[in-house]
Amino acid sequence: MEYLPLSRAIAAICSPGKIHVCIHDVSGILKNPHLSIDYSNATHSIQFCNLAKSTEKGFALCMKCKNCCNRKAILKQREFSGLCAFGLYESVKPVIIDGKTVCIIYLGNVVTDMNKTTQKLKSACLYTGAPFDKLKECLKNCDTSCSSENLSQICMLIDSYIKMLYEKYKDKADTLESPYHWAVYNIKKYADENYGRSFTLEELCKLYFVNEKYAGRLFAKQIGLNFHEYLNKIRLEKAAEMLASTDEKIIDIALICGYGDVTYFNRKFREKYHSSPGSFRKNSKNQGVFQ
Repeated sequence: MEYLPLSRAIAAICSPGKIHVCIHDVSGILKNPHLSIDYSNATHSIQFCNLAKSTEKGFALCMKCKNCCNRKAILKQREFSGLCAFGLYESVKPVIIDGKTVCIIYLGNVVTDMNKTTQKLKSACLYTGAPFDKLKECLKNCDTSCSSENLSQICMLIDSYIKMLYEKYKDKADTLESPYHWAVYNIKKYADENYGRSFTLEELCKLYFVNEKYAGRLFAKQIGLNFHEYLNKIRLEKAAEMLASTDEKIIDIALICGYGDVTYFNRKFREKYHSSPGSFRKNSKNQGVFQ
């Protein structure tokens, strides 16, 4: 008997509601093709979260909150719930297999007490500079009908389904989702999706609960570049694409691609493309192609 892959099961369980499911892999279990999920379900990717992380302090606060929750889930190995740093209600459940936390289920985008959520949101926005009015407007898209008991039951359902899929397919010889070690895959994917934000390998290793030196060596061995070199590569490639295809100002492109210092951006861009950003744009448009 075949079962729905985890990604489709999540869609079925949560549709047509507004609850967002995030499953944070801390073991490589989601590399199994039957357990693989969309990146939108591997991170807090809803509009509210993206706005909350739109400032440097907002991103740092969300990262700190996620790290604390991950650590608690891994060490305590029990379900818990509460308000996130910006006031949304979340249920968090570690998935335990053979005594080890293999992944962590987050159910969020929920408001159980609008007054408490609004008060915490206002405080977070004052501290981080995140746009309070826009974030408050996003609260209209949150689930306000699901109780903490309902969320706990959904967590248990997803937890049981993950364990069932794992037991059924753990010995299958199917090709894994990626040839990379699970930590390298997750760190690389995070850089690919979040290159415009400011973060370090140390922060990502805390997020995935792996040793920084070990992950750094493994990343360099499997990717062929150290993490900083790879992140620069992604940022510069995105910048080159924008230079060739948009009329955005160079300073804005630098910021969008994660460079707070335009002088440093110009220097790194010249090192890679042997041209200034301005000349690269002019030549690309003259040739009519992206190089």
